[in-house]
Amino acid sequence: MYNYFKDAQNIAKEVRSGFSNDPDRLAELRVLEQVAEHNSIAVNVICQVGALDPSLKVSFEFIHHPCFATVVVKRS
Repeated sequence: MYNYFKDAQNIAKEVRSGFSNDPDRLAELRVLEQVAEHNSIAVNVICQVGALDPSLKVSFEFIHHPCFATVVVKRS
């Protein structure tokens, strides 16, 4: 499975210097990086444990950003 969230993290790091004079956009970029990082970790957990594991519960929450959900992975 390809992890697109890693790409999002890399893109955010690349464009960060373009927003160095705009603290509001830089803060927004940091939040997007945080969502991408959490989701990347969730994808790795799902891949390691197995998506078909019935004890694995996956949900989406808007913890860090109002428009981009963060994946929450738990075992029941």
